[in-house]
Amino acid sequence: MAPYQIPVYFHPNQLLFHPKKDWDQKGLLEHPEVPERAESILKVLKTAPDDFLIHKPARVPLTAIQQVHRLGMLQLYQTASKLSKDQPFYPTHFPKVHQRKADPNNIHHAGFYCIDTSTPLYKKTWTSASWSAASAYEAARSLISGENRLTYGLCRPPGHHADHKYFGGFCYINNAAVAAQALGEKGTVAILDIDYHHGDGTQSIFYYDNKVLYVSVHADPVDEYPYYSGHALEQGLEVGAGYTLNIPLPKGTNGSAYLAAIKEQVLPKLLQFEPTYLIISAGMDIYSHDPVGTFKLEVEDFFKTGETIGSLNIPTVVVQEGGYCVHDLGSCVQSLLYGLRSGMQLK
Repeated sequence: MAPYQIPVYFHPNQLLFHPKKDWDQKGLLEHPEVPERAESILKVLKTAPDDFLIHKPARVPLTAIQQVHRLGMLQLYQTASKLSKDQPFYPTHFPKVHQRKADPNNIHHAGFYCIDTSTPLYKKTWTSASWSAASAYEAARSLISGENRLTYGLCRPPGHHADHKYFGGFCYINNAAVAAQALGEKGTVAILDIDYHHGDGTQSIFYYDNKVLYVSVHADPVDEYPYYSGHALEQGLEVGAGYTLNIPLPKGTNGSAYLAAIKEQVLPKLLQFEPTYLIISAGMDIYSHDPVGTFKLEVEDFFKTGETIGSLNIPTVVVQEGGYCVHDLGSCVQSLLYGLRSGMQLK
């Protein structure tokens, strides 16, 4: 019997956006969120055509993005589309709370909508980010019919740092949130974020929501981006109280310690919530050779992690987030997907 062929959603326009420099406290560095990230993943997946079927998504309805993000931020992306080719605009001026009066048609007001200086705007930002959202949206919707139980949105640029009205952390549209809104029309949704960095944007979007459970396993924000969120005491508010679970782990966490956190803390929370659908915000920057993170997971640890999560047998969409070791990125993604397929016993 042929193996279950995992649907993969990706559009070539996601490669058009190419930030050149990352401007942070270390100075002006080569930007790690490059098109080669997606190309690395595609190259590996294409070597196994019996296991992966690659689709071009249809354009995501604007209304699906507007369910997640405020109009002003989306208008700003349209303003950026008027920049000349390869001309970056870095938000560098960030207004105080009492100064909140911004014009999204003025590119110099970009700091009103942004949380850092590492997420520049370019002419093709909206083009690539909206197609990235389309990949997540189509991957999610393909679960609804029941024909597929495991799908993959090869989302690039990533999304989990973008919230209702702010972008940052290399993220412009919250792809996981777009997927969650689509699936939420048919049932309850759990988002499991395994990126090295806490998904502050996703948490913020669903912090007052009891229909979406947000669970994140990440580096301790005491000294890792995004610094201001991801602490264990953050558990949701109002009707959303108890529907956020943060599991910060120390620097140098290896595969066995990471898997223990999944088994001992994540799985019981998911079993308690009993979601109709699961979204995995899959950051590969927990890999041992990633230039951004400090965790020590090896390629085989992604399989073990996926197999453990897959054993819950919940219809699952994997949404690509971070991961900046371009050389091994595709192997890490493939290992995770194979692990999930094994754990779900998909034939």
